[in-house]
Amino acid sequence: MIVKGGSHYRKSAEFRWIQSVLRTEFRDVQADISLSRIRSVRVYVVGDVERAGAYDVSSLSTPLNAVYEAGGPTSRGSLRIIKQYRGKQLVQQVDVYDLLLHGVRSGMQRLESGDTILVPPLGPEVTIEGMVRRPAIYELNGEKSLAEVLEVAGGVLPSGTLRHIDVERLQAHESRTMLRLDIPENNNQDSVTKALEDFQIQDGDRVQISPIVPYANKTVYLEGHVFRPGKFAYQDGMKLTDLIKSYKDLLPEPYKRHAEIIRLKAPDNTPQVLAFNLEDALAGKDQDLVLQPFDTVRVFGRFDFEEAPVVTVSGEVRDPGDHITNGATYLRDAIYLAGNTTPEAQLDDVQVFRKSDDGKLKVFSVNLSKALSGDGKDNILLAPKDRVFVHKNLAKTDPPMVTIAGEVGRPGKYPLGDEMSAADLVRFAGGLKRSAYTQEADLTRYMVENGNRVIGDHETVQIAKALAGEPDTDVRLHDGDVLTIRQLSGWNDMGATITVKGEVLHPGAYGIQEGERLS
Repeated sequence: MIVKGGSHYRKSAEFRWIQSVLRTEFRDVQADISLSRIRSVRVYVVGDVERAGAYDVSSLSTPLNAVYEAGGPTSRGSLRIIKQYRGKQLVQQVDVYDLLLHGVRSGMQRLESGDTILVPPLGPEVTIEGMVRRPAIYELNGEKSLAEVLEVAGGVLPSGTLRHIDVERLQAHESRTMLRLDIPENNNQDSVTKALEDFQIQDGDRVQISPIVPYANKTVYLEGHVFRPGKFAYQDGMKLTDLIKSYKDLLPEPYKRHAEIIRLKAPDNTPQVLAFNLEDALAGKDQDLVLQPFDTVRVFGRFDFEEAPVVTVSGEVRDPGDHITNGATYLRDAIYLAGNTTPEAQLDDVQVFRKSDDGKLKVFSVNLSKALSGDGKDNILLAPKDRVFVHKNLAKTDPPMVTIAGEVGRPGKYPLGDEMSAADLVRFAGGLKRSAYTQEADLTRYMVENGNRVIGDHETVQIAKALAGEPDTDVRLHDGDVLTIRQLSGWNDMGATITVKGEVLHPGAYGIQEGERLS
């Protein structure tokens, strides 16, 4: 005890001890005790740490705090044998695994000034892989058996097997060899534990815990054309109808005449196929076979064995392709199965192609508009393999056009409207310009011969009278017509011009006539 200034102090004293001393020395006095400052101590961190050296740390620090200040161990530094020296005396040895894996704060004695913390190189290592809770590389610190190493790794997962454990071992710094620990299946848990405890681990071992087999005992499997495929619990004496109780367990249109049981035949599990009649099995007849563990029941759909009755819809429909028919599919139904027609479809002439039994191709032309409205004549009953083709309406995709050129406000191409005339076209084009020759306009009609566009006719239109509303002078237009408005002969908006600049009252451009002088 140290007495200073009338107060009592003791090295590493606890608050409770100080309170007890004060109550003894000063009766009827109540004292409040607070910690005003924690002294620091200088310690030395050496060995396999990131930044070895001297560090000033709190007097409340432990060896782990000092190692943390030094950046922690390097990749080759030990986590299990961290030593604290005071002079030449070993104060304690810290195993970080106790804290990391078990939450136990062992070896937490506080540091004093001058202490040295040594992080030695890694000790023996073992690698644990596969079906364990914490697969990793572990440093050994007294663990010698496989049972102890697996405990450090958190134990084996339920999905890992202990019947066959593979260990890769280094032999005399020269080669690798594989070892296998086999534990018979009929051994009890005590025998398994003893086998793991008897197997000795060496530095550098790599332990592989394999998964258990993927299939379960007492299991049967159902697959194919069913609502709920998967694996199901097997029961002694189980039959097909215990697995497939009715047609409600199957997808629509199962193939009733044939289904299969794939059975693994002992001793090498060779697959054996047992065929049965699904319809008879569900009816409770002799085809309701008894199942065995690991059987796989496979159900097929009708169209796995039969060609699907389809009709093909192509052309101007939203979903062209093959569509299954039930034997009572009408043209309207097929069009709706194909998503209905597109806006560009030609509805008044749709072709249905049908191949007869003798191989001849028949073609039916129907009015789809009437068929869609339910007209019995055009809404024909389709047969399997029929092909329906909906054409594109060229009038919608390539509308008739007429052209106007020459002295109008907006020359160019315009869609041909119903009963459109030459005067209508001039009005659409912005009317005549002042420079237009209004007495006559040229109308050229074209036609196609041998794939070439040639002039078919040429006539004159009295355009001024047509615009004035005289019906006898106007002309009805046809697809491809070209109307040309000629320009007045010798027309010039300003005639010849000169530009006057400089010291004049009104500079600018002025029109002149032939023979006119500057004066």
